[in-house]
Amino acid sequence: MNLFSKKSPKPVIDVVAAVIFHRDGRVLIARKRAGKSNAGLWEFPGGKVEAGETHQQALIREIREELNINVRIGKQLCKNLYSSPKFDIRLHSYVCKFESAQFQKNFISVDHDRILWVTPREMYRFQFSQADIPTVKLLIRL
Repeated sequence: MNLFSKKSPKPVIDVVAAVIFHRDGRVLIARKRAGKSNAGLWEFPGGKVEAGETHQQALIREIREELNINVRIGKQLCKNLYSSPKFDIRLHSYVCKFESAQFQKNFISVDHDRILWVTPREMYRFQFSQADIPTVKLLIRL
């Protein structure tokens, strides 16, 4: 059975995530801020795809809003379905290349309280949100 074509009584939300690679092979991960959904858990930054947006447009918008980072979006790494009690999430993860950051002295991410650059093999040390775990497992195997 194809998880992406099954009918669900719950709303389905399309979400994109950026697996941002730095030139040294490390990947950017971000910890959700207190008061946010999945607070304290690590994730690949991204967010909901808004009506009329492509995945790429949504990802560029979300990464700029959340982190003030410019990325070049590459191929889709994976997609998976995560089911929560209230809705289903179709998570589409994309390989992205870090291009530049426009860090400002007083810049504070509205969604995250920490960001780190880690190697894929170091990811097992962090507690990731359930929706991101398939992507983490894939990266560790690469």
